[in-house]
Amino acid sequence: MALYASSGVAQNLNNGSVGAENDSAIAEKNRERKSMKKLVVMAQIALVPMAFANDIDVAFVVDQVVVEQQGREWVDHEIAQAISLSNQTLETAGIEERRVVRRVFIEADGAVSQATLASQGALAGIWQAREEATDLKFTHYDNVVWVVPQSGNWDRVGNAGLSYPEDNIPHIAVASVEVGERLSQLIAHELGHLDSLKHGHAEQHFAETGEYTLMYPHLAEMGEVVITADDISDIQYAANPAEDDVYAYLGSVRPSAPAPLASVTMQVDQTRVDLNAGTVEVALDLSEPLEQSVSVEFFTQSGTATAGDDYEENVHRVEFLPRQTDAAASVRLYTDAQRSAGEVFSIGIRYGDAVSAEGQVELALPVNQTQDNNSGGGSTGPLAMIGLALIALWRRNKEGV
Repeated sequence: MALYASSGVAQNLNNGSVGAENDSAIAEKNRERKSMKKLVVMAQIALVPMAFANDIDVAFVVDQVVVEQQGREWVDHEIAQAISLSNQTLETAGIEERRVVRRVFIEADGAVSQATLASQGALAGIWQAREEATDLKFTHYDNVVWVVPQSGNWDRVGNAGLSYPEDNIPHIAVASVEVGERLSQLIAHELGHLDSLKHGHAEQHFAETGEYTLMYPHLAEMGEVVITADDISDIQYAANPAEDDVYAYLGSVRPSAPAPLASVTMQVDQTRVDLNAGTVEVALDLSEPLEQSVSVEFFTQSGTATAGDDYEENVHRVEFLPRQTDAAASVRLYTDAQRSAGEVFSIGIRYGDAVSAEGQVELALPVNQTQDNNSGGGSTGPLAMIGLALIALWRRNKEGV
């Protein structure tokens, strides 16, 4: 299958209330604590992009059908792999810029998806994407990538389009998920075109060595060499707009988005686990009240515990209304799942709209009571001490920065 590309183209969730409690209430709480199966916070990770000379701000527009068919966690994994591969090419070429995903939009029955179903496939999708890219929501993105369910032309499952200064739109790409687990490679390939990489060098490298590289025009297993020496020269040439007659990305970073109005954090020490209900809830805190609505994306990410088997995948926007500073997000746990102790998955926040929101925590699931002692009961309670110790450590490190 060919990958031809255009040439120019988170309420406080602590158990118990604040204030005086009578002795019987305290005793009851102690009994509850002794019988708990706890969900343990294993590590808190600050997702702060590295400071390069310029970030290449990327937005993805994913068709709802893709999410329904593949699952959002799968899509996120492919996006992360694609960006990693794309940044590897930039690093190899000695370019300081790195791509950073700033937002993933989900749209139903999108115009680009419909256009890509035409006989010209992703090329027709690119033409439609040029129209869509004029939307003000894309003003501060350097690249926008549409991820669609299917192409009407098997030889054009991906395409890319460069923009000229007078266009005043980001560089764009379209990729179809019908390529399956090669989607990340396809996306990185199209982003490569935005960096002025072409098919020719990859084809020549294959002819000489039998080894596939990123820009080879047919999806294939890549070798250790991601881009060729000639590809490196092309990127470096494109990085100098004074010499390049094509308005390539690297010399033309679009204006950055305004500084965040506030920040959103996960209050991990207020996490509430209810194994009776089969839920884990985490509080989200906005650093200060604002006069406008803002939002962040809450997400789950599989580890040794997986979505669909141990918990229900949950990726959604959490909104803070004007003057609101607290919110919550929850994840459904499958209480009848058969698993070993210590299986982990992650929850986090990202992609803030007018606010910063970057944080992720890894959670370890307990063995279900129905598995280990047939008690049939669940439990509700705060996090284990090991988790609290790690949170405290994370906070000390954060304050010391």
